[in-house]
Amino acid sequence: MWAYKSVQALLREAIETKQPLPIPGIPGDVVEQSVLFRYLADKHPYIPCDNMSSEQETKIIEIDNSKTGTIIGVKAVIISEIRKVSNCKVIVEKDSECVGDRRKITLMGTPKEIHLADYFINAVQLYPNLTRQIKDVMMCGY
Repeated sequence: MWAYKSVQALLREAIETKQPLPIPGIPGDVVEQSVLFRYLADKHPYIPCDNMSSEQETKIIEIDNSKTGTIIGVKAVIISEIRKVSNCKVIVEKDSECVGDRRKITLMGTPKEIHLADYFINAVQLYPNLTRQIKDVMMCGY
């Protein structure tokens, strides 16, 4: 019962102050500053990374070639936001390097940074219409 009342108090405070709710595992400034994160988190819940290691890692993911434009965005606004917010190095395979209808994306950083970048890439693919709606807001420098 105490947990229910605590969540209820947090919700009431967020509504009254019009401040975004804290999201475990995500620094508050990311939630406040990232238009992309705020829009995507409403549709696609973020699950925090449980690995807080500071070791640098590399992860390679594959996406459909047709989704590349959605992930990069007009004037690279989406991929730039993913890089800035996650602090992860994101390298999208060039057209000349692609084999078939799949494209590799290399993520380099700490497990937490990779997890956040991976979240963004997956969510952007699921909600391409949403990213089209917010690209104008992001391009204006929000």
